[in-house]
Amino acid sequence: MGGAVDPREIYLRARGASDPGDKTLLESGAADALRTWVRSRPDDPAVLNNLAQRRLRQGDPVGAHPYAERALEILPDSPEIRRTMERVKAALEKKNAAAR
Repeated sequence: MGGAVDPREIYLRARGASDPGDKTLLESGAADALRTWVRSRPDDPAVLNNLAQRRLRQGDPVGAHPYAERALEILPDSPEIRRTMERVKAALEKKNAAAR
């Protein structure tokens, strides 16, 4: 892969990917670019929420929680972010129940 990747394009491509088996995002470096964008814009609730949703799709509710929590702190009235947090909590409860 040559040249720099525009993080905004990566973000938009990541938002459109709903198939958890879609390997093109990982192969294209999208995950790294998205994390880089979060580091440069740590208070962007849309990016944080997107990362939380991606972690959930990857089966990682523990990793999703801090992103969802931060997004909710920034934008507490967002229905989309609230739904993400509900999904994170449900996945954490399921994971904890399975561990018992």
